[in-house]
Amino acid sequence: MKKAPLIYPALLIILLLVSINIFAQVNVSQAEAKKALELLDKLLGTEEEDQSDTDMVEKVKVIYDDTVRSVVIKYERKWQDERLFMLLLNITRILTLRHPLIGVRTFKMQEGAYAHSKDMAEIDSMSHDNFNKRHKKYNFSGENVVWIFYTHHYDRVGVAAFEFYWSWLTSKGHRQNMLSRDYLFTGVGFCKRETIRYNIHGHVMWHYADVYGTQVFR
Repeated sequence: MKKAPLIYPALLIILLLVSINIFAQVNVSQAEAKKALELLDKLLGTEEEDQSDTDMVEKVKVIYDDTVRSVVIKYERKWQDERLFMLLLNITRILTLRHPLIGVRTFKMQEGAYAHSKDMAEIDSMSHDNFNKRHKKYNFSGENVVWIFYTHHYDRVGVAAFEFYWSWLTSKGHRQNMLSRDYLFTGVGFCKRETIRYNIHGHVMWHYADVYGTQVFR
């Protein structure tokens, strides 16, 4: 008689432990459970035997909208990540036998970089929109933009700096701007768009962040 592989009992044990861990973390009151059952009945219960996919999608949309109580969006400048990025940038330039770039506020380059990152965060979209207008106003000639997304658990100092540094460094066009010997000055600006969604009970459903970054050169 052929014996069953040991991997099957092991998988069953792992599945059991995961299930226990999930149920151990669930803390639902009777009122919340009743509400969930009502929503489920509302979704599945129908007097018609035949129901189109469109009707089902609309029903799901209605129930989903009913469960969202409010959405809070916050904006924050990532000062520490900006400084860390400048350190990484100039270390890389020195190691590759290039002069370090200078970030000088009197040229308004820092303000221009952050202003564009804030604009991208507010519309939640990455772009080089209005470059011609902005480069005249803030006195720069080159620009890099970038965007990352993560949950709030990863919102730590350095995450955005290293992500932006690596994204630009591994992209040919962006790397040319970062390491160009033609530039003397630079400005960086990182803006975080934090989104928090609450359900009808006031509990957090989703909590995540988008960070937009801009680096300008002259």
